[in-house]
Amino acid sequence: MRLFIAIDSPEEIRDQLSRLCTGIEAARWVRREQLHLTLRFLGEQPQGALEDIKSALACVAFAPLTLALCGVGIFPPGKPRYAKVLWAGIEPAQPLRELKARIDQDLLAAGAPPDEERKFSPHITLARFKQPPDRDLNFWLQNNHALTSPSWQAREYTLYASELAPRGATHTAIASFAAS
Repeated sequence: MRLFIAIDSPEEIRDQLSRLCTGIEAARWVRREQLHLTLRFLGEQPQGALEDIKSALACVAFAPLTLALCGVGIFPPGKPRYAKVLWAGIEPAQPLRELKARIDQDLLAAGAPPDEERKFSPHITLARFKQPPDRDLNFWLQNNHALTSPSWQAREYTLYASELAPRGATHTAIASFAAS
């Protein structure tokens, strides 16, 4: 079972972001209902590990987070010609990094593998690229670089199962974990 942990975007934020998801021919845009902030990708996990993962996540204490959209960018950064992911940034980053660190620590104690080595950069993925994007990407980045939104409260995060299919992944919520 392929698992990840995410904070869902509120409807207003999904609406705002989905209006931006156009104008780049090479982009494979994320569907509106799947616009979320991934805290941790667990990848393939044995069915038997699910209860341990849920138990570990239930122990993570956190206060509600006040978040907002802040700018756009690409991975890898600074190389539009080699872009693989187009994203909308989330701020403030530090409380999200602290929450992710607590999740990682409790998952590791429960036997989950350590997270990847990359530094966590809070974002919502808007599109992926299989082919190198053309100059549409530069134009899109220039037009949307100052993206902002009203702030919202993130009061929970969710453990999801993700099933890959030719038409895109299907995400199914397994359990949600509320702020204390």
